[in-house]
Amino acid sequence: MSGVWTIYRKELRAFLVAPLTYVLTGVFLALGGYFFWATVVISGVASLAGFFGNTTIVLIFLIPVLTMRLWADEESRGTGELLLTSPVSLGQIVVGKYLAAVTLFAGMTLLTAGYPIILYLFGEPYTGPVVAGYLGFLLLGAACVAVGMFTSTLTDNQVIAAVSGFGILLLLWLLQWAAEALGGTAGAILGGISALNHFASFNEGLIATVHAVYYVTVVAGFLFLAVRNLERRLWRSPERGAQSTILTVAVVGILVLANVFAVRAPWQLDLTPEGRFTLSGQTRQVLAALRGPVEITAFVRTGSDSPVPDLVQAYGKASRQVKARVVDPLREPSLAQKLGVQQYDTIVVQQGSRTRKIDPDSLYTTVPGEYKTEFNGEQAVTRAILELGQEQQLKVAFLTGHGEASPEEGLTQLEGDLRGEGYDTVTFNLAETGKVPADTSVVVVAGPQSDLSPDELEVMRKFVNGGGRVVLLLDPSQRSFSGWASLARELGVELGQDVVVDPVRAFIFDVLSPLPVMEDHPITSPLSERRMQVMLPRARSLARAALPATASGAAAAAAPATASGTTTGAGTASAPGESAAAVAGPPVVTSLLRTSAEAWGEPLTGERVKIEKNPGDPGGPFDLAVAVERANPAATEGEPAPVAVVVGNSAFIQDDFLGFQGNRDFFLNAINWLTGKKSLISIRPKVFAPPMITLTPNLVWYSFYGFVVALPLLLLVSGGLIWWRRRAL
Repeated sequence: MSGVWTIYRKELRAFLVAPLTYVLTGVFLALGGYFFWATVVISGVASLAGFFGNTTIVLIFLIPVLTMRLWADEESRGTGELLLTSPVSLGQIVVGKYLAAVTLFAGMTLLTAGYPIILYLFGEPYTGPVVAGYLGFLLLGAACVAVGMFTSTLTDNQVIAAVSGFGILLLLWLLQWAAEALGGTAGAILGGISALNHFASFNEGLIATVHAVYYVTVVAGFLFLAVRNLERRLWRSPERGAQSTILTVAVVGILVLANVFAVRAPWQLDLTPEGRFTLSGQTRQVLAALRGPVEITAFVRTGSDSPVPDLVQAYGKASRQVKARVVDPLREPSLAQKLGVQQYDTIVVQQGSRTRKIDPDSLYTTVPGEYKTEFNGEQAVTRAILELGQEQQLKVAFLTGHGEASPEEGLTQLEGDLRGEGYDTVTFNLAETGKVPADTSVVVVAGPQSDLSPDELEVMRKFVNGGGRVVLLLDPSQRSFSGWASLARELGVELGQDVVVDPVRAFIFDVLSPLPVMEDHPITSPLSERRMQVMLPRARSLARAALPATASGAAAAAAPATASGTTTGAGTASAPGESAAAVAGPPVVTSLLRTSAEAWGEPLTGERVKIEKNPGDPGGPFDLAVAVERANPAATEGEPAPVAVVVGNSAFIQDDFLGFQGNRDFFLNAINWLTGKKSLISIRPKVFAPPMITLTPNLVWYSFYGFVVALPLLLLVSGGLIWWRRRAL
């Protein structure tokens, strides 16, 4: 190690007193600063992905010039023979020189630390991709330096060494484009050799052993070749040449095997904010329970930056039962035609003779009013796998006839989301049919404007007491609907005749649009973990109801004031009309959403709500949404059965408000909890929302002059001063 340290200090000192070092660093900072300014400051995106992606091209030209002197300079000055015959081994010489060049490159990279500082001062960047990006950039630079070290040992001409290094690095870059053009096995092999292909994952926030091992083996391989090339000058017999060739082949083979092993035994650390490259625990449970092989085929255009290939390959890595492949429909048109694929980004899931095709329209959702797109790929693929394994699709029925919102009016986005979760949606009118549609799993009542008739109330009672599930979304109303109030009371819930005012937890300054606290429950926990809120514009309060015993299978005693938030639902909803014994016992009511203690209930006395707390107004905290369960004698260990979710608001699921943070997820989680499809409760869309950075016009130009002009100019001037001083000596 002493030999390595001696060579390292010598080379580093030579770099620091060389004017070319400062010129190259200045050029690197000027180009890097411009890329940062153009891709971050001007675009307003708080991400360094654009900076890294563009600056990697600079390394092709810069590093060969930086490393061309490592050995070629020794040869040109006549000191090469002295080093070769010195007590220091050739391996120590090569490693020492290499480490000095890598240290210099790391120092150049360190000078870009001002870029992430700007991101954190004026934005909220995702730390994971920044860390992964810098790590990948350093590994890529280290590999390029190893290439430059090798080419420097080929000649005593520094220009030829630089051109040779440029040629090898350019080839490693162009292989990616060749891989995209060829496709298939040949394309996969060339893509695995491409240096640019391996850096892309780091730039997206993924640290994977397959990519790290690639760079490490490139470094080891080219340093080994550099040592072999220097040793060749000391050979005195042909036998040594043959032995060296055998050794070189063996080492290259070992390095190739190391990459193959990394591919076959992958490990990765996903640092993306939404876990883009990581499947959820629910999906892994579904894959672990597979009873037969599943084939997932993604049809993606070659060279596309779509997240679909990463998703499909993640399924293949997660289970041996899953065969995942990505094909370009232009290269395999017969397969695309056979499976009826007509668009890019289509995913086909097959199990046995059954097939589910996922169109690209089902994979992406643009959130209204926000600059972000949600990727629903995992949700869609896992749902397709579940559907292939189930015999019957669950049905969600929307009640109409009382002025409710429905998929045809006000809930068009929600209908698409429900179908995306694997549900069939229908509407029905009790006044016309006199019964709930057969095989209905959940009935949704979204903001009725008139009351139930006695006959309709009886049908709904039989449905709920017979094992059916219901979602009641009941808005504040000046009129007292005795039918809806009676149905809610039978579920253990008392409807408040008020509209809730919450001055503490409200959306901006609208105290009539509370952002309630989420209690611990399978419906709300996934939202709390993601720090998402639910907004309920104009909501009524809910309370626990004291219920008398009835003979119809309703409550047998008063509902308790509190209940555990940990509940387990049945696999599917029972068919309506079953014996009431299926869900007998008193309702157990659990709070889901609750106001602050400073909230109060404003009585509805006119068209306009007077936001003024009077001595007689009820005070908070209030429940705004509750979950209802009943004891299920048929379940093991007395496991309770979900019965209903009651919310004092219906506007939150309508098209105008569904896109607000957790509104959509709260409702879908409620439906999945009621039907027992808990595998989908926490599988939510991955949001590709680039974090933003906001700079004033003055700061925009200050950053330009600082990063693109001043800092590089300082390095160039320093290089000029060193050159002038050395010339004066």
